[in-house]
Amino acid sequence: HADPTPGPGEVLVRIGAVGICATDLEVYHGTLSYFTSGQARYPIIPGHEWAGEIVGVGEGVRGFAIGDHVTGECGLGCRACQVCLGGRHQLCPDRTETGILNRDGAFAELLAFPAVFLHRIDSTVPFPEACLIEPSAVANHAMYRAGVTPRDSVAILGAGPIGLLTAQMARIHGASVVLLFDPRPQRLALARELGFTHTYDASDPGSILVARALIDGGPSVVIDATGNPTAMDLAVELAAPGGRIGAVGVCGGRRPVLDLDRLVTRELSLIGSLGSPNAWPSTIAMLGDGRLRTRPLISHVLPLSRLGEALALIESGEPGVVKIVIQP
Repeated sequence: HADPTPGPGEVLVRIGAVGICATDLEVYHGTLSYFTSGQARYPIIPGHEWAGEIVGVGEGVRGFAIGDHVTGECGLGCRACQVCLGGRHQLCPDRTETGILNRDGAFAELLAFPAVFLHRIDSTVPFPEACLIEPSAVANHAMYRAGVTPRDSVAILGAGPIGLLTAQMARIHGASVVLLFDPRPQRLALARELGFTHTYDASDPGSILVARALIDGGPSVVIDATGNPTAMDLAVELAAPGGRIGAVGVCGGRRPVLDLDRLVTRELSLIGSLGSPNAWPSTIAMLGDGRLRTRPLISHVLPLSRLGEALALIESGEPGVVKIVIQP
């Protein structure tokens, strides 16, 4: 594989760290909907959660220089269609997605990347922490989609990386109380380390009653960050009348069971959230000033040569595996 060279409007980045996400497993196994539908094609270099240092600048690039520490977006729109001009470039029909949809990603030493979708980060932030800006921005966007304000109480289903980042975002957006549900005690312990005192065993039916007792009527916002099709049932049961349910996790083609009658009779809103448009500058600021903490989520740091082992670790579902970061 020849080293990439930056074209006009692109920079060349030496990758400092890249996070592994469940989506990377779906790309690896070919189960991701983009590939099963024929929208995306192989070969592809995965890796969409990354940070690195600029080592080359293509012609016409303004505002970036060699030596800058940067991270880049995942969903790259054409920036010319009505969808993009409306500010939702992650939905552009002609989009590419870094390491996922017809654009090589960061499981490599070098990456050529368009400067318009690049963001500078402070050089004092270590690359392993900075590479988690992408999933943090996904969590941040979910808060915008669900309209979370200080008037809301928020329940998060799933204390995996996205769930733990979403809980932090709910707190930053001012949620009066944040509840976390997960069947794995180790994940709930990590949530408590991050300062979340209301943690519940999702496999225990009694935990819903305890959560309801804490918040009269139930939480006004429930975010599903599990990718488990059975979680939507819990979300509908948990949400307060008139509440909003935000779906962030994808189920890899498995169909969730949804109690539509309850959705109607309790006038719940169901809101899908994709990607991280317009959420990057604020997310980078949150990491920079310490409101957002990504380091506690990193359970393993491995070299690129051990990527196969890292993917197997994630699949193992071992309790100690939270976020694996690869350092090329």
